Formats: sequence, C-alpha cells, structure tokens
Amino acid sequence: MKAVLLGIMDVFQKPLAAYGMLFNYNIPFLDKVLDKVIFVQIKRDPVTNVASVLEARKRQLGSEEEWYSFKIPEYEQLKGQAPMMQAAGQVHYINKAVTDGLEGVDQSRKLVVQYEDFCDNPGRVFAELKEKLVVNGHTVEQDYNLQARFEVTRKVDTDANIITACRKFSGE
Repeated sequence: MKAVLLGIMDVFQKPLAAYGMLFNYNIPFLDKVLDKVIFVQIKRDPVTNVASVLEARKRQLGSEEEWYSFKIPEYEQLKGQAPMMQAAGQVHYINKAVTDGLEGVDQSRKLVVQYEDFCDNPGRVFAELKEKLVVNGHTVEQDYNLQARFEVTRKVDTDANIITACRKFSGE
C-alpha cells in the first residue's frame, strides 16, 4: 500500500490527499509507515451527521433501510437494528475509530477541525495545515486565495429521535 501511495505522488509530483473512509481504522499503522503524512480530522455534530447519513441512504439508495458507505467492523452488530440506530452507530464507531487512532499521532502530524469552523474560515484552516506541513519539512509556497466562506450545508439537527439514538452510543 505504501508503494502505491508513494507511486501516485511520484507520478503527479504532488502530495496526496485522501478521503478518510479509506483509512479510518488504520491510522496507527499509517502513522508508522508513512513519514510525511498529516492527518486531518473534520469533526461534525453527530446528530447532524446521522441525519445526513439517513438522507444519503434515501437519496443514493432509495431507502433508509439500506446501508450506506463502507461496511465498518461493527456492521454485523448494527445491521439488524432500525435505520436510525444503524446510522447513529455508524457515525459513533467511525468517529471513535478516528479519534482513538489519532491519540498516538504526534501533534505536529495531525489537525482536528470543526466542520463549521472550516466553513466559516477555510483560509485559517489552510494556514494551520500549511504550518503543520512546514514543521514536517515540506515547502508550501501557496497562500489560500480561494473562497472566503462556505455555507454550512446542514444546520444542527434537533430531531429528538436522532438525539436519543446518538445518546445510546455515546453513553449519555
């Protein structure tokens, strides 16, 4: 896997940014085998995230009943539950895997950002990422000169059923 990732970067002569779904459960391993990596975790309100998963199920698969996205290690324990509980468990376990995986990663190699903060000021997040890259020996000449703000695509959801489902997994 390391050879493939390095090969992609070599071919394009650029760093590689990868969507976390591919690596959520392998952060400690990747931290050991990749010497020039910055892990970026975008945190989102879990209730809002669950609502988004349920919407994606309907939009992409036509029903909330179908599993959406990769089947996580906890899939077998979640698959017999109601869709809302599945989605709450899915969000919880993925967030837990990423948070747990990042615990052992040096501060200089990780950046944790709230989704709303990124939308409010992507330039600041770019500056933080650039700083991490420089600390890790990379040269970054570009400054952020793109969109100043993004609209938060989903406001915090207040659906009581989703809140209850999320609390079941968070232990509240």
